[in-house]
Amino acid sequence: MQEIPFIVLDQAPIYPGCESEDIADKTACFQQKLYDHISANFRYPEEAKKENIQGRVFCRFLIDETGKITNITVRGSHELLEIEARRITELIPNMLAPAQHGGKIVRTPYSLPLTFKL
Repeated sequence: MQEIPFIVLDQAPIYPGCESEDIADKTACFQQKLYDHISANFRYPEEAKKENIQGRVFCRFLIDETGKITNITVRGSHELLEIEARRITELIPNMLAPAQHGGKIVRTPYSLPLTFKL
C-alpha cells in the first residue's frame, strides 16, 4: 500500500465530525478536530510540573488504509513529556474514511509537534 504525504493528498482522511457534505474543506476540519482532541485530552504531567520540565515532543503516526492510527512514534526533550504525548496520540479516534490520492485509498503519515510549557 502506497504512503502519500498528508500535504499532497487529494482527499484527507475523514475525522469523526467532518463527514458532513456541508463541510467543504475536509483537510481544515481534520486539523481543527485534531487540535480540539489535543486540547480536550492534554494533561501536563504532575511530576514534570514539580520538576519544571518543559519542551517539545514530536509525534508521528500513520493513518492506515482503514483509517486507523498506527505506528506512533514520539521524540522529545524528556521522557515524562513523551509519555503524555504518546497517551494523547493513542486516544485519537479512528478516521471514518482513509486518505485518498489519485482515486485510490492510501496510507498517510502525519507529524504533530506538542509544546509543553509551564
